[in-house]
Amino acid sequence: MEPGGGTQGGVEVMVLALPTDQGQQPQPGGPPPPPAVENVEVDLIERALADTTTLTLFQQTAQHYAPPQATPHPSFAVIPRLFTRKPVETGINATIRNVARDIHYQRSMRQMVSEPDPTVQKLWELLQARSRADGGPSDALWLNYEQMLACRADIAKECPRVATLLQASTFMRMHRNDRGEVSAHTLIDIIVRQVTLWQIRLDLCSYDFIGNGELTEIELQSYIRDRIDVLPLLSTLVKEFYETYAVYASRKFCFFLDRHGNGRVRLKDLMQSDVLMEFNKLQFSDLPEDAERTNWFSVPCVSVIHDDWTALDVDESGLLDETELAKYGHGGFTKPFITRVFQYCQTYNGEIDYKVYLDIVLATMYPQRPESIRFLAHMLDVDDRGRITPQNVEFFWNGVLSHPTMLDQDLPDAESIINEVFDMVNPKSREQITIAELVNSGMGHTVCGILIDVKSFLSYDNRESPDAGQAP
Repeated sequence: MEPGGGTQGGVEVMVLALPTDQGQQPQPGGPPPPPAVENVEVDLIERALADTTTLTLFQQTAQHYAPPQATPHPSFAVIPRLFTRKPVETGINATIRNVARDIHYQRSMRQMVSEPDPTVQKLWELLQARSRADGGPSDALWLNYEQMLACRADIAKECPRVATLLQASTFMRMHRNDRGEVSAHTLIDIIVRQVTLWQIRLDLCSYDFIGNGELTEIELQSYIRDRIDVLPLLSTLVKEFYETYAVYASRKFCFFLDRHGNGRVRLKDLMQSDVLMEFNKLQFSDLPEDAERTNWFSVPCVSVIHDDWTALDVDESGLLDETELAKYGHGGFTKPFITRVFQYCQTYNGEIDYKVYLDIVLATMYPQRPESIRFLAHMLDVDDRGRITPQNVEFFWNGVLSHPTMLDQDLPDAESIINEVFDMVNPKSREQITIAELVNSGMGHTVCGILIDVKSFLSYDNRESPDAGQAP
């Protein structure tokens, strides 16, 4: 049998010659050696390009035996395509793309500056030198537009990117005094804040492996894990807890920023969110104790919430059943709401996991946020039709009436609660309340609270008494 092919059992066999090592010569009649690659920044690209000859041979063989493509439907010539699935790159193409992206971000980071960088310090010195001191007790510094342009011309020689921030639009957005001057302190604060946002954006982009401007929950967790060691207020976390903390922290990003519920967060929404701002506050070691305790991402907060989860998980299965969830918040949830949670949320053998538990915690900790109201409204929407009917209100109110702590209370009937709920929301129709109407009414957190939690109802019912919010 010849080296290039032959027959075996009556079947023709084609043998592809693989590229040889650099120290070996190619076989006579085989494919030419791959071209030499010089001056590549990553060795992985060099090895990938060296295999292009073999890749081409395999691609030609695959195309030869590939099934014929289906004929496009005639309507495609008239109706435009509304959605095109992004192709998934694999193999060498994906490797080259990922390495090239990493090189691009590394170069961008080298061009960036940070607050302690000499460039920003030099800009501040220029602003001080060209500013006018008002001589008052505040020792404020003021500069006009021409002085700002002079500073921009000086700093452009050392860092053009910082100079681009000293634009007319920046000057016009700032508060100006009677002489048309802006505060130098405010201007440098804007520069430092913008530079910080640039750095954060580059950091987040390096975790966007597909490059579509979104981060999945797994990618968010990778970003959070890498940030733990550089944030001073997380220095007390033990390494065994890093994975759990990444799941815990990423859940707030997904709960408030995943608009479509597909497990992805847009980088644009992430950069503009107060959630990312709250997470970045952990880099300040002098954060006040009260602010640290109320910060979702801080060690004191995660310790309390995780300890509550551990206390609820009596059988230590890593999941919660209905009986265990009923003890959350000292047992204030009603039976219909708990049942609805297990119907609406994903379960594992009839139990919810840590992520669903965190969603419930977030919805109850931030009840006035639109995302929390939508989450709880879906629980009230028993028919899953995007609306809350009087029958739904009556169903959940009966759960409040049947709660063990409410059996001896003098409570209004269902008809009164239905009228009160609809009066608070004031929907277009008295037959239903859409989720959008509930969110926009400004009373969504109150409606959800009185229908799912007896303690929230007691706080609402006693709102005018001196002991409002205290259960009897």
